[in-house]
Amino acid sequence: MNKKVLSESDICDKFIRPAMESAGWDRLSRELIDALEQSEVRDRITAAGGEPRSTMPEQFRAVIDDEIKRWARVIKDAGIRVEE
Repeated sequence: MNKKVLSESDICDKFIRPAMESAGWDRLSRELIDALEQSEVRDRITAAGGEPRSTMPEQFRAVIDDEIKRWARVIKDAGIRVEE
C-alpha cells in the first residue's frame, strides 16, 4: 500500500476508525453523552469557557469532513506545500 497516495478519508477509514473502534470509542462516546446530560457537567464546561455539546460518531465525522474541506481550500489558495 502506497501511503503517500492515500486520501485523508482513506486514512480515516483504514487506520483511524478501526483503531478507535478497537479502543472502545463507541462506549466512550456513549459515556460522554451521558455525562453531558448532567447539569453540573455542562455548567463546569461552560464556566471553563467551553461549549458543552455531544455528537454521535457520524456527526463528528461530518464536522471533521467539513473542516478538512475548508482547510484544504485555504492550503491550496495559499500555495502551501509539504517539504520532504
